[in-house]
Amino acid sequence: MTAHHVYVCRQADGKPLYVGCSSDLFTRLETHRRASFWAPLVVRVTATVHADRLTARAAEHVAIRDLRPRFNVMGRWAQHIYWTQADYQDYLQALLARPNTGWKRTHIQRVHDAATAARLLDGRAA
Repeated sequence: MTAHHVYVCRQADGKPLYVGCSSDLFTRLETHRRASFWAPLVVRVTATVHADRLTARAAEHVAIRDLRPRFNVMGRWAQHIYWTQADYQDYLQALLARPNTGWKRTHIQRVHDAATAARLLDGRAA
């Protein structure tokens, strides 16, 4: 069995941005730093160690459920139909703050209809 970490990335006001699970914590955090659009918002990361992947995944699930981090798929943004206008604006502001990478273009086109995606990618207001 390999130890696994459950980590919580937090923004300046202490609110959780993302909860994750990994057997190689530092490599995973470096990957987030390079690839996650929300990474520039992270000011603190806390982690707990678990004996194996199964217990770590269970702890991660509980943390996501209880903390409702902004950027977890299973967190606050999980079900778009329940978004408030503030949730939608928060999502777009965070996403659009990153450079226009191929990932961002694909994600915006997947989540939005073609006309909305075109406006967002061109930098016009939705």
